[in-house]
Amino acid sequence: MQNEPLQCKRYFVLVICLVLISVAGCQRRYKTRRTVDVAPPASVAKPLPPKASPQLKQLIDSAIEQTKVTTGYDPAYVGIDYPGGDVSSETGVCSDVVVRAFRKAGLDLQKEVHEDNRDAFGPDRGEMFIATHHPSKNLAQSGAPCYTGRS
Repeated sequence: MQNEPLQCKRYFVLVICLVLISVAGCQRRYKTRRTVDVAPPASVAKPLPPKASPQLKQLIDSAIEQTKVTTGYDPAYVGIDYPGGDVSSETGVCSDVVVRAFRKAGLDLQKEVHEDNRDAFGPDRGEMFIATHHPSKNLAQSGAPCYTGRS
């Protein structure tokens, strides 16, 4: 009779050990996959049409050059100077690259958009001007609302 509590403890420990071993053996095994480095497809440069303007070539070259400079992405809204305002050339969003390319080709897109908005400012311009009394100088860049052109 004295061995019964000791024998119960042994059975209990044995059952716990068997349960733990069973659970450990039933765990799902994950296969590790090898990552394969896939090179991006080579870009194919198509020649410009013979009658293409020199400004178009300059714009395209500027855009390609800017993609090598702007290596960081920062979608935060940043107030910029007007005219000629910009965020750091190493960071920004896609529209910053476009604005910089146009500037290098001789056209300040920020100024053009701002003047277009100023000239066409009114209630028909949509959500861009809610709670404002004037067009924003930041509409062309850095996380600003989309410019959709004249209605």
